[in-house]
Amino acid sequence: MTSSAKHKFIFIANPKTGTTYIQNILKCNIEDSLQNTILTNEKVFNFGEHVPPSIVRKDMAEFYNIYKKVVFIRHPYDKVVSSYFFLKNGNPLTKGNIWAYRLKLKTLIRAIVTYLNTITARTIPFEIWSILRPTKRNSKYVLDGNQFVVNYIGRTEYLEPHFHSIFSEIGITLKVKNEIGQFSKNKSAHNEPSSYFKEGSMHKKIFDFIYRKELELYCIVASKPPTFDFYGKSLDQSLRSIE
Repeated sequence: MTSSAKHKFIFIANPKTGTTYIQNILKCNIEDSLQNTILTNEKVFNFGEHVPPSIVRKDMAEFYNIYKKVVFIRHPYDKVVSSYFFLKNGNPLTKGNIWAYRLKLKTLIRAIVTYLNTITARTIPFEIWSILRPTKRNSKYVLDGNQFVVNYIGRTEYLEPHFHSIFSEIGITLKVKNEIGQFSKNKSAHNEPSSYFKEGSMHKKIFDFIYRKELELYCIVASKPPTFDFYGKSLDQSLRSIE
């Protein structure tokens, strides 16, 4: 999460959607940007890196509406493929091994869970893994119940143009520093995500059924420009508008 009291925005960090890249640009361009902290005239609010907006809204109460909320989502196919190959090909344990996390019980438990997730990704075929292991859902980062609680929703597949369009709408012109470079969506080696979901296959049918609401949400967002203000609208209302 990144926020600015001067520009009155909150960037919600939805995992696996290019959040590190976006937050690096915000940090380089906005002097008062804060990481995982929101500063108002009366209070200071501290949150975790990937806290959903429903919790932010609950904690901030009336202060929440002062800010424009920005988030990015990623197609469910893309998100689950990225998660699988990140675990399968990478080393998610930044300290190298589980024992290095022993000093704090909470971080040790997280390390054990990550290690087990890595082992399952390396031993279970994608078709089975993608069905059995829940993937973090976009809806958690844009909805509270059936209502949108963020203003602007960009899509990771169009990160560069959507990112700049949204922040221009807020009134901020961003420049990408040379040391940041361009966004690279796929750092783990894998094919085009849609190629792992063969048309007519039982795997695709089961996945589409399990994630039908996520796929529906993505279609709703894709039907609108990135500068469309979703805040306060219901999911049903937005769905009717694209029928």
